[in-house]
Amino acid sequence: MSGALFSAGLVLFCRAQPRPWLALCLAIPYLVIVVAMGYSRQGVALGLIMPGLLALERGRLRPFLLSMGAAATFHSTALVMLAFVVPAVPGRSLTMRALRLLLLLIVGGALVQTFLVARVEGLVGGYIEAEYQSEGAAIRVAMNLLPGLMLLLWPKRFDFTPQQLRLWRAMAFTALGCAVALVLLPANSAAVDRIALYVIPLQLAVGSRLPGTQILGLKPAQLLLAVLGFCVAVEFVWINFATHAQYWLPYASVLGPPGL
Repeated sequence: MSGALFSAGLVLFCRAQPRPWLALCLAIPYLVIVVAMGYSRQGVALGLIMPGLLALERGRLRPFLLSMGAAATFHSTALVMLAFVVPAVPGRSLTMRALRLLLLLIVGGALVQTFLVARVEGLVGGYIEAEYQSEGAAIRVAMNLLPGLMLLLWPKRFDFTPQQLRLWRAMAFTALGCAVALVLLPANSAAVDRIALYVIPLQLAVGSRLPGTQILGLKPAQLLLAVLGFCVAVEFVWINFATHAQYWLPYASVLGPPGL
């Protein structure tokens, strides 16, 4: 059931991209295989957040907040998304944006109070005071940083609407912030890594549009092959060098015994 919730959100998100199959391909090596199959609750939270991001792309704040509330019931760290998307709060006038921002703060505060405050001590003790380190955190943060920098350098090339650009630019700055935090706080890489997981949809949104950008003068087919090569490289490196890859090979499920 966790897999179904995640998959439904992922498919809805990918179908909304200009190249759905390319977005899905980008999701497979890490978002699907590592996050959804490994961090089950956080995977469900991401699956619930992605349709909310689509709603926010269209300027619909209420469905986004509802998706955030649902995601927080599975993993309270999902509430960090509220901070990510503040710059994307829609509104045609300054007054309307201020009112919607106030609504976001009120509802966000209620969600944080309900799901996060009671666990702050445990989260601080587990991720900050214990100084947990996450192997491969630098690579995963870099996977978000690459599309983030592309979007920040060539925002007009990706054919986002103004509202979409506000959202994904905010996510790009979050990816940049995670990279800076990882450099400044290397002893707490696990905390940075867990937060960076919520930025992964940026890879799908930017990567699925990359072939149409003609960045660096490259043709669409060349950029498409570059994206597919990136997916293959990520999968190859993870399967062959990841510390815990042995638990995925072979992957046992209710559909059949290991090895089938």
